Amino acid sequence: MAIYDTIPEPLKSKPPNQPQADKVLYHKLQNLSSYPECLTEARARLLELLNRTVHKTLTAQNNSNTILSISEYSPEALHTFLNNAANATVQKFEQYTARRKEGGSREILPTFEYAKYWIRLAAPVKYVDGSWLGGIHRLATTHDDHRTASRTAWQILSEELGDGDIRKNHVAVYEELIDTTGNSSIGLGHESRFISNIHNPNQDPHVWTAGVSQLLISLFPEEMFPEMLGFNMAYESLPCHILITIQELKELNIDPYYFILHVSIDNNHCGHAAMGAAAVTTYIDSLKTGQEKEVAWKRVQAGYMMAEGLTTTPTLITDLDRKVEKIFRDKCKTAEPMHTFCSGNIGGANGLGKSLSRWLDPEKFDDWSLVFVKTIADSRWVDKGNPSGSKLVKELKWGGRMFGAYTSVEVRTIEKWIAGMKVKDSFPESKGAYKTFTGNDILSISLLPSATKPPSQRLNTQLRLNIKSFHDLLDPPLPANITGLSSSVLGTLLMLSATPFEYFPSYPSNVSTSEGMAALRTLRALYGFLPEDGLCAGMDEVIRLPDDVIGVVELGRRLGGKKPLEIRSGTMLERLCDYVTKLSRFPVEELSKLLGCQIGFVSCVLTRESGLWDGAKGKQPTPIESKAMEDIGARIMGAWHELLMASAEKASRIKWEEVVEGWDVVVSSISGIVQTLNEGVVRKQTEGCNRQLRQTDGRVDLMKRACAVHFTDEIRGLYSSEDEIMGVYTSTDEIRGV
Repeated sequence: MAIYDTIPEPLKSKPPNQPQADKVLYHKLQNLSSYPECLTEARARLLELLNRTVHKTLTAQNNSNTILSISEYSPEALHTFLNNAANATVQKFEQYTARRKEGGSREILPTFEYAKYWIRLAAPVKYVDGSWLGGIHRLATTHDDHRTASRTAWQILSEELGDGDIRKNHVAVYEELIDTTGNSSIGLGHESRFISNIHNPNQDPHVWTAGVSQLLISLFPEEMFPEMLGFNMAYESLPCHILITIQELKELNIDPYYFILHVSIDNNHCGHAAMGAAAVTTYIDSLKTGQEKEVAWKRVQAGYMMAEGLTTTPTLITDLDRKVEKIFRDKCKTAEPMHTFCSGNIGGANGLGKSLSRWLDPEKFDDWSLVFVKTIADSRWVDKGNPSGSKLVKELKWGGRMFGAYTSVEVRTIEKWIAGMKVKDSFPESKGAYKTFTGNDILSISLLPSATKPPSQRLNTQLRLNIKSFHDLLDPPLPANITGLSSSVLGTLLMLSATPFEYFPSYPSNVSTSEGMAALRTLRALYGFLPEDGLCAGMDEVIRLPDDVIGVVELGRRLGGKKPLEIRSGTMLERLCDYVTKLSRFPVEELSKLLGCQIGFVSCVLTRESGLWDGAKGKQPTPIESKAMEDIGARIMGAWHELLMASAEKASRIKWEEVVEGWDVVVSSISGIVQTLNEGVVRKQTEGCNRQLRQTDGRVDLMKRACAVHFTDEIRGLYSSEDEIMGVYTSTDEIRGV
């Protein structure tokens, strides 16, 4: 090795490659509200990965141990397959244990320093734990017939996210492991520094592709529901590498609890593996025809193959890695005095990297030798797959500053090592594999336009002027006369109350906060899950009878409620639905307003004290359902109480003024809806024209003339047109009867 003062990096940066593209997409998908345009790229990448993994499995020499071995679906065949897969994992681990007992060395984490490095490399996958289910069970994108299956899958998601307890949140547990191993400078999963080659120099293609695949599969929950369930079923099956990682971390005195957690909670008796299979069988068994079931099973298989076909752990140490490690080790002592004044840094900033002289310290090199080999491979000194274009090789040859310091065999070994790093970016042979196998065309998925900014508030709202304290939010000033409201409208409002925080689980890194945990506990209450008791419900939630599950969506449906897209366009109810559902797509940016919306629904709809239910016509909640609604409201307010108190004192991320604004939109809208549906006003309009309406064909014109007399300016101001007024009024029971 030659003496030089600095380590110059190559002048030209590397051209874009797929691993780098996946890193960028990973960041965009965790900040989707800021990058809505990436949905086109995301859909294309999802199709690429489905094609690649389906083709890989279909063309494998032996399919007898893959999901393809179940050519015709049945619950029994699936159960047998999953049991066989679990037994195979046990056998592999027993073989590993036997190798170790015979004197074999650790196979994944050879040294303490390498284990810390490996933990950092694995972070892109661990920081999106559960994200493959992030889009499931939303109101607008979940078919009514599939809500039982999606509810089971959402319970898995809830447990991945800690059931609202930050200590149990899987991402938070891994963040703690990152901190305790000295890797905290890489940042959190949603932060830009996490994908920075300076702050987090991680070029491992496996982890970025696996991480981005988990984010991709959940983007289109309505169109890709079977694939999501299949992906989840594969991902929740216990792999052997987790068992090995636990053993080797223990030997290195590094806390393995994150990995132990995934062995215990993913068990195939009552844990996530069992629940994942239950979600699949519930879904397929709910389909009506044999053809529907056959198509659905193919798509479940495709999702399963995608999860199984992508390696989720950092690239294993190869024989060539070890040969190159030995070459560098042999040079350490000789090179020791030659790099004293080398100020350049290899391996990133903030303590992750080191100067060359420190890396090659003979007394410490054995500790981090493999880390050095991997780190220099990820540096700009190596152009992966291209030895002749690599700065390292150029320096070892004639004209380079290390010419003669390495033998020809050593140089050839390094060249072979670099050539073997080439990452295959494209798989043209797999094009069309997914569509051919499933018959589904992912390119037909319509990319719903995502707003680049939250919706503006378009309703006349002034109630916030009277809000002075938290307790004022629980006493909404609704009209005293509530005799024209129908239970179907209240059912719709009940269903809408499930939406404010429904996008939060799609951002696992952002959920691992106190606000995220409160949002998750809110969703659990709204979806009808049992109160948190510090334990894991697991299959207990799956086997609950449907009648025992009282969630706001199911209850709203029973009362005649509608989903937002089913509401008559142009009405105040439709405008409220549009505002809340669009705002919900910005769960981080608009957290405070969304919380205000949620409290508005609690104070108006989830309690009988508001008076709305007492005056409503039509089907009424049963006493049990009414009690359930009260409990849901209490659980929601309990989840946020401390954070709201802190926000009033400006001691939390929640902005009090925005909470009041969101509350005002909901309460003012509901108040306006009540006013326009008021039975007393309707009666005045109908009493004078009922007889004439029966005798004339001009019903609508006559009713408009009658309405024009009786509507006050205040009520008229809540609507954009006379047609909108008629849209609301013709929905009342009395006028519908006329």
